Amino acid sequence: MRFLVVEDDAPVARLMASLLPGDVEVRGTLQDALKALAATRYDVVIYDLGLPDTKRDVIRGLETLVAFTRLQRAKVLVVSGNEERGILQRSRAAGADDFLRKPVDVDALLTRVDIVTEQSRMVDICMAIERGAHRVEHGLGLGTRLAVAGGG
Repeated sequence: MRFLVVEDDAPVARLMASLLPGDVEVRGTLQDALKALAATRYDVVIYDLGLPDTKRDVIRGLETLVAFTRLQRAKVLVVSGNEERGILQRSRAAGADDFLRKPVDVDALLTRVDIVTEQSRMVDICMAIERGAHRVEHGLGLGTRLAVAGGG
């Protein structure tokens, strides 16, 4: 699992990076995040709304990030201390897969990461079935196997 943490508060970014189960890269601005997304495929992007280069329009920054992440089917988990009314709904409308308020509870962060990564795995299964795969194996903790009937 590959994570991109987009957070300008270095101690918070280091803490998140130390908790996430997989390869983690950290960027402190939207522009740096977009460069990373252009060069590397990520499964989950954890995105702070209050970045230095998006202060004037946090939702437009999120929309830009989501457009880049959708090209690689990455999930976007927003973390924000923004107290603006309706920010959660606006973030979801802009394409965020989930939202956590700061200060972030560690257990809540890890639970949300599990949820969005499981959603990604389920999408992969559905796409494989759609492509006519004969057999999809998937480790859901139970060794689940899904066999698809088909010719060939």
